[in-house]
Amino acid sequence: MGTHQPLPSFLPVDNPTQPFWRTEPHPLDELRSTEALPGQSDIVIIGAGYSGVSIAYHLLKHLDGHNKPHPAITILEARQICSGATGRNDTNSTQVSGIKGAKACLSYTSGTLWPYKLILGLLSKVADSPAVNVQAFTPVTSVVSDSSGHIIHTPRGSVRTSKVVYASNAYTSGLLPEYSASIVPCRGICCHIGIPEGKTAPFLPYSYGIGTKTGESGGSYLISRPDGSIIVGGAQRTFIDRKDQWYAVIDDSTLIEPTKDYYNDFMQRTFKGWEDSGAYVKEIWTGSECFQAGGYPLG
Repeated sequence: MGTHQPLPSFLPVDNPTQPFWRTEPHPLDELRSTEALPGQSDIVIIGAGYSGVSIAYHLLKHLDGHNKPHPAITILEARQICSGATGRNDTNSTQVSGIKGAKACLSYTSGTLWPYKLILGLLSKVADSPAVNVQAFTPVTSVVSDSSGHIIHTPRGSVRTSKVVYASNAYTSGLLPEYSASIVPCRGICCHIGIPEGKTAPFLPYSYGIGTKTGESGGSYLISRPDGSIIVGGAQRTFIDRKDQWYAVIDDSTLIEPTKDYYNDFMQRTFKGWEDSGAYVKEIWTGSECFQAGGYPLG
């Protein structure tokens, strides 16, 4: 009997917290286009989130036919499709009032979306193409380059390619350690807040960015769902001093300890008319994304 080598610690954990966005799995959630990993591909994309799937979608649109025995584009994903940052973040941007004690507000045109459904919708448009091969549950453990290209190593075998696209966000420096000082994974927290049956609360027709009384960064970002429930996250000011909880952390299987209860009565204490709503946290989760040295997301 052979022995299984332990996987590198920089890979996504296999028991992540469950985000609201992934509560309605798509039929392609665990897609493997072929039973075996292709031995060769013109392009290998590491990661099946916003960047990885959209890149494959646009590349395929510009591909002039495909008559090769191997795929033109192979997407390798460590877990299920869209299970990293894309399936864990909030998606909002605008500020309006209705907030208790608000000192100022501004508004501008923006939009909200269900990121998981967007990406799986894009994937469904390319998944049937013979030029595209998608392999879920196939973590990349290393990339070795030589004079003829690159060899992508995974626990299921290797793929030779001439081009590699790293769409791996928080996990990038694990494969490219030369960027570990400039691309840093940072963990955040987000939750889904519901209202008990029989209770009501004012519908919030906007998305929000909520600052702090003293003006420092680290407030909350919020969007409302059509059913009246709320997606809200952020609260970095509650854990910013606990770097062990968020800085250079890729583990999304646990919550951020100083903040895990912060949103329990958030709507009641923050918004007018929500005091007796009974609003409660239905799902709460963490996720990591990459930040560049200047503090900007890498996505």
